[in-house]
Amino acid sequence: MSEWLSREEALERLRVRPQTLYAYVSRGRIGMRPDRDDPRRSQYRADDIAALATRRARGRSPSAIAESAIAWGEPSIVTSVSTVWHGHLIYRGRDAAALSDHATLEETAGLLWALPRPVRFETPSPDAARQIGRAPAFAQLALLAGQARPSLGRSAASLCADAAHAIGVLAGALGAVAGPEPVHRRLARGWSVDDDGAEAIRRALVLLADHELNASTFAARVAASTGASPAACLLAGLATLSG
Repeated sequence: MSEWLSREEALERLRVRPQTLYAYVSRGRIGMRPDRDDPRRSQYRADDIAALATRRARGRSPSAIAESAIAWGEPSIVTSVSTVWHGHLIYRGRDAAALSDHATLEETAGLLWALPRPVRFETPSPDAARQIGRAPAFAQLALLAGQARPSLGRSAASLCADAAHAIGVLAGALGAVAGPEPVHRRLARGWSVDDDGAEAIRRALVLLADHELNASTFAARVAASTGASPAACLLAGLATLSG
């Protein structure tokens, strides 16, 4: 059973200001619950605080950073968008596995991109998306990437719109038919998959919406870090996935 600490005990063990403690909680790095004896106060998970204190004591040497970025033998980086917490993949405070029980990719993108409503991934007309497969996907993303502006200095709304458009084009190139339905339904129709298959596609898309540092995701993150456009980042990930 986990031990829980008072606010004062947590601050003493971490030797940080209250604002820093609250930031750790908001990022999912420290578990918090109401104090059972006084619901106006909070308690903090001792195991999480001990792990943070150990990392702080090690310092930020390259070897320490590398060690802290490994979970279950795989690379893992904590971000404001997603993290792994006590064996669970978390999207902005929501359990990704629980989310996959009902959410669409559009709803998940809205959550990850901090938007007030689900995203729309519009697929081009049937004529534009008639050829299905890897070659059209590369060609259409390359065309978008060649025309797009770099991402640095642009507003979040502009980048989200570009990203939604690029994902819609990619989905169409991979078989999604045009229409107002969620992308998993349109992919299922394009692939001649039944309702059970559509549900499997939906769940997979939600669970893989942000999936740490596998090769294709890492390539897309590197491209994004340089200021590449959303279409160029998708193209980098697709190129890596092709190998």
